[in-house]
Amino acid sequence: MQIHRSNAGHFLLRVPNKMASNLILLGTLILLLCAAAPGCRKEQGKAAAGALTGPAPGSLVELSIAEVVFQRDGTPGILLLRPDRRIVLLPVNLCESEVIYARLHAVPFPRPMTHDLFQRLADGLDLEVPWVVVDRTAEDSLTASISLKGAGRSAEVLASAGDALAIAQRMSARILGTPRLLSRHTLEADGPGGMLPRPSPQAPGAPAQPAPRKKTIQFLLSADEPVEMRVLAVVQVLAADFMILLTDEEERSVFPMVIDRCQALVISAHLKGREVSSIHTHHLLHRLLEVGGAQMTHAGVVSIQGQTFIGEVGLALGKRRLAIDARPSDAIALALLLGVPIRIARSLVEEYGEDPESYRDGVESQPRERL
Repeated sequence: MQIHRSNAGHFLLRVPNKMASNLILLGTLILLLCAAAPGCRKEQGKAAAGALTGPAPGSLVELSIAEVVFQRDGTPGILLLRPDRRIVLLPVNLCESEVIYARLHAVPFPRPMTHDLFQRLADGLDLEVPWVVVDRTAEDSLTASISLKGAGRSAEVLASAGDALAIAQRMSARILGTPRLLSRHTLEADGPGGMLPRPSPQAPGAPAQPAPRKKTIQFLLSADEPVEMRVLAVVQVLAADFMILLTDEEERSVFPMVIDRCQALVISAHLKGREVSSIHTHHLLHRLLEVGGAQMTHAGVVSIQGQTFIGEVGLALGKRRLAIDARPSDAIALALLLGVPIRIARSLVEEYGEDPESYRDGVESQPRERL
């Protein structure tokens, strides 16, 4: 079994655990240097003094993302900065930490990631995200709400804390923390909570504030003569690489694509009939479509550029039909969630489709994940 083409843009940004202490030191140092910089204090003062436009203005504190770290136990975490220059450390999952790190450090991706798709869908539906609110529930878990606003429309959508932070990055939204969250997750630089003693001041200054957001609507032309496909299986081909196999209804051809671990897990869960969390990222995309009054019509793989397959999310918005640029893996995961067709351009199937027999042994050796 060979991989001929990959759905590029699915690489994982991993920081080895042995670097955790250095990252925590760097994050702490960035915040300490920011506290010493007059310009930084000025900007923080503005944030503290400004009237919050979000809910319950007197009870929420505005936060800004400073760094992504690993804690001593290996758990990824996001360091956020309060207006009073204190540090808030929020644990997130690995997939969320990777996309936040990539945006924070301008790591290039050849294709839009899942949270970039959220931004493109929101732009296409004329929805804004003015703020996100991160809280800690009585059950001792992190939750968040994302505010969606458009012409005559508004909603508060539940999300994981990591998803909310990643979306706030992309939508230039304000990040607001509740008193309950801050009381539990605010750290002292020399105190407990996994933080190390202060290092000597020999690191770059405070991170720059994000630039004003520009809309990123990208519409595609749907593929001519699409072939309707279904997901045959998700298989692991190397230690950390996954492949999704699609086939036509007669199983005359198998269309393989390499996808990243995060997408492989959610697609595999759908195939196995496992319930995906109601605040998972793709459920969040579904809620975005509901608020925007749109319905997904199909997931498509429409072309190839170099080694990268180009996908789309097809939408019906009243009488309008839209096809918005997306990674094929995101489009397929959303299609499985919503039960809409998966379509691949016939030219791609003819060129890159392969004999099903060459994949039979690999599929049968994996746990059964067929629809």
